[in-house]
Amino acid sequence: MSVRPQFHLVLVCFALFLSGSRTDAVQSAYYQGDPTDWEQYLLELVNRARADPIAEASRYGLADLNEGLTEGAITSAPKQPLVLNPFLIVSSRAHSQWMVDNDTFSHLGQDNTSPTQRMIDFGYPLEGSWGTGENIAAFLGWKSGQRTSTINFHHEGLFLSADHRENILGPEFDEVGIGEAIGAYVLDGSEYPVSSLMTQNFGFSGGSPVPDSHFLTGVVYEDLDGNGFYTPGEGVGGIEIVPDSGSWFAVTSSSGGYAFPVGLGPKTLEVVFSGNGLVTTIKSVDLPGGTNVKLDFVIGVDDVVDPFSLAVPQTEDWYSLDWFGLFTQPESSWVYNSKSGFRFHSLSASGDLYFFNPYTGTWAWSSTSHPDILYQLGENAGWVGY
Repeated sequence: MSVRPQFHLVLVCFALFLSGSRTDAVQSAYYQGDPTDWEQYLLELVNRARADPIAEASRYGLADLNEGLTEGAITSAPKQPLVLNPFLIVSSRAHSQWMVDNDTFSHLGQDNTSPTQRMIDFGYPLEGSWGTGENIAAFLGWKSGQRTSTINFHHEGLFLSADHRENILGPEFDEVGIGEAIGAYVLDGSEYPVSSLMTQNFGFSGGSPVPDSHFLTGVVYEDLDGNGFYTPGEGVGGIEIVPDSGSWFAVTSSSGGYAFPVGLGPKTLEVVFSGNGLVTTIKSVDLPGGTNVKLDFVIGVDDVVDPFSLAVPQTEDWYSLDWFGLFTQPESSWVYNSKSGFRFHSLSASGDLYFFNPYTGTWAWSSTSHPDILYQLGENAGWVGY
């Protein structure tokens, strides 16, 4: 236990538990759970650490990944990304809530249950070769405006603690549940009115969640703060992620996260991202086999078309490109915009584009960006999205 000055107190604790040893016509949606934005953010931080352990250590001023551990306990090699598991999310949240409700901080939970027993009780199947691990942390007395920094502090404190770091970077783990509970917490007679208790339940199992399969996972977000990384509030829910083969697809949760099984063998998938106003976009991903793979989608970056590689001149020096890769002559053609539902044409070569709203039966000039359609007047002019 370590105390931070002024307004918060941080507690960390860990546990580790190990035990030995098709392309279908119809695809099913895989459910990874319903993480909050903050739980999703902590997952992104964990997977950032796993992707580049040395960079994460440097970020927090840690000279040796094995500080406090036996030499070679943690390697510098990248680790596969962790996939959220709905049973582990529930077990993590339940334990965090129990700690808040009972003003306690322990790996022994309700009715003296161990982390492994709680995971089983909440439905996580331990079959064949399996292992579990648990990290817990507390941030007591945080204030308004410190929500993101609270999660940052959880991650930093856990990563800098040797045993917690060993769980975070455990190469055998491929699934995780992250669960936060917020409430008043009393410690040593002092009450902290707004506190965050966090539990991470790590696991791998021959029976979960889809036998003989690895996962494609990631997050769909709009980088509103421009930091090149997911921030709470940036995730986009309701996006469908559909591969060109396999039995599963995904729909992003409200936090923007997704995951679905992709089988075992090496392959290349063409993955379609669409829905909720997104310009339908295809991304290719190589799956080496034997590991989970992370594929994020940044709105405004990954859905931007390179028109110069596709566009050809049309009448009166117009170039036009829609999201099907088809070209139109705007002065003579009707085009249906899949995002807005409007049809449009141009009354002159000056670039005035008019939209026809079939619901109102009226025409209106619009400068609103509808990225399903791109126009350019003249070879060197800028492109305008409609």
